[in-house]
Amino acid sequence: MKRDQLSLYAVLAACLLASFGWGQVAPKSFESGLYTMRGEVPPVGREHPDLMYQFNLADEEFYVHVPPNYTGYEPFGVFTFISPGPKMTELPEGWAKVMEKMKLIFVAPQRADNNQYTGRRGGLAVVSALGMDDLFEVNRQRMYVGGFSGGARMACRVGFYHPEIFSGVIAISGAEYRRPIENVRASQKGDYGLFVVDAKRAAEAKKRVGFAFVTGSKDFRQGNIQDIYYDGFLKDGFRCRLLESKGMGHQLCDGDTLTKAIQFIESSSERKKGKKKVVRML
Repeated sequence: MKRDQLSLYAVLAACLLASFGWGQVAPKSFESGLYTMRGEVPPVGREHPDLMYQFNLADEEFYVHVPPNYTGYEPFGVFTFISPGPKMTELPEGWAKVMEKMKLIFVAPQRADNNQYTGRRGGLAVVSALGMDDLFEVNRQRMYVGGFSGGARMACRVGFYHPEIFSGVIAISGAEYRRPIENVRASQKGDYGLFVVDAKRAAEAKKRVGFAFVTGSKDFRQGNIQDIYYDGFLKDGFRCRLLESKGMGHQLCDGDTLTKAIQFIESSSERKKGKKKVVRML
């Protein structure tokens, strides 16, 4: 039904306002930018008590980037991104080509930053992803959540809270795990990256979700991320990969590294469990 309606919406593309309704089909010619959403919040299904899902969509903004090769005839994946800052109004350098190559629609909720309540941050990520599924032709098997720094930590939680929605997590310069991790490599000690999730959801995440972690030799969180990766995810048998770049600080990664993270998630599956590896890039 969405595909049949595309031509009608394409006619209206030139006069498209920065407001969409959930359940409508976006035109195949879509200008990336900030948008608000009209209508009801899409149904989540199995809610998690630590997240909030009810929002006045007219008050919320979402940065949406649709690759130019999206036509509506082929379902694309969705990459939902949680930023540590209040605004994200453009893609990082090199990421647009990655979205086009990997056929992913990018969406980032605004005001989902580190100063917001965690329930709001995670809930907006879930609502964003489901909204893209309503608006575009989406492959529900390719819905990923990611983030940077504090947003990466939140993305890890969301992957555990909603493994029925997200099949991949891409955590850049940040990480969290469901049980305490011993500080072995971390220069900053303490209970960094600890959250609680029930055993059932953790088992589902282990079965359904791939986790890719990105850090670098100049990232002050590198040791924390290594501890969580080796002594948490890897030790407990999750599908996971650690990508470390020489010289990378506490920053967003480049397009090549992001591509490797996505490719790992898409090449790994329950039927293709391989040896977990560390990829070190010069």
